[in-house]
Amino acid sequence: MAALTAKAHWVDRDTIGWTGAEPSSTYRLYHSLTGGLAAQIADGKLLGAFVPLVVDRNGLGQPILDKFPFLKGATSLKISERDSGQIQELLQGELIVAQMNGAKTLVFTSLQIGGVLDDLFYFDGELGAQPSEGGVRFRLWAPTARRVRLCIDDRPEGVEREIYSLAKAEAGVWEVTAGDTSWLNTKYYLYEVEVYSRLEGRVVTNLITDPYSLGLAPNSLQSLIVDLNSAPSKPDSWGLISKPDLASPTDIVLYELHIRDFSIFDETVPEKDRGKYAAFAHLFSNGMLHLWSLAQAGLTHVHLLPAFDFTSVPELTEEQKVPQIDLAISAPDSPEPQRAIAAVKDQDAYNWGYDPWHYATPEG
Repeated sequence: MAALTAKAHWVDRDTIGWTGAEPSSTYRLYHSLTGGLAAQIADGKLLGAFVPLVVDRNGLGQPILDKFPFLKGATSLKISERDSGQIQELLQGELIVAQMNGAKTLVFTSLQIGGVLDDLFYFDGELGAQPSEGGVRFRLWAPTARRVRLCIDDRPEGVEREIYSLAKAEAGVWEVTAGDTSWLNTKYYLYEVEVYSRLEGRVVTNLITDPYSLGLAPNSLQSLIVDLNSAPSKPDSWGLISKPDLASPTDIVLYELHIRDFSIFDETVPEKDRGKYAAFAHLFSNGMLHLWSLAQAGLTHVHLLPAFDFTSVPELTEEQKVPQIDLAISAPDSPEPQRAIAAVKDQDAYNWGYDPWHYATPEG
């Protein structure tokens, strides 16, 4: 069992803010690498290892409040310099802040740790799978992970996986260089991450796609290793495209366009390309001719969406369902069309994509 609330905020390497905490009390930061702290209460006492916290009478300070204005008035709790060497290890397990009366626990809560992660593990280098001289370099930012392994597969379904261990490098980044150029645009991968889960109150092992994926298997089952500079990754004549100069953003005339709806019912587009990216390559389709006419009338930009990978639409056409509606026999005020749409709303191909998953990968 984990603490049900997370009212305290660990905002930088040595500061915790807790709104409503009594400044005159004493406090402890309990920690466990395996979890289960909230279940270890006997005679009103939390059991287990802890780090003493010191109340800072000066408060959180303006630089912290500028970042976390909702913590105005919160009690500031400090980790001593003597215990600062434990911080990176503490962040790998369960954490509970407790208000004490002597050895008795009065109140306790879990922590939100986004602030301290940003403070200790800021990283602005390249992440994801990148071609390198020694093969493919994989980098994952996972500062609270205990172990990270790379799972390589030849098939999008993830049937047989080849395993490589990642080493922890700087700023919470795990990395490994593996394989060779034959992996580019052909191999799929997942990360196996061992990490403490506050939601579950224990250490779990998750198989995850790469947040920095540049390509994905259908339905985002696995990440695909992609070299964006290779010929297979570029449409024909991609390098010849040029944009007119834009003197000012106020000169933009913008048209927002749904990628699927642009062509899904356009009979001048081959059926296999309707509702797909390829529909935009049919320059004499009704849709493209309409865009050309708008451009002649002053349109300067087309905003395509939803373009990034999202979760709510089955990407394989054979898995998609279509509402069965006979408009010829449905009355204008009939509820049947709405019922038919609702029956397949989680399995049809229509969605605005307000549930993004991988921001650097186009929706399949």
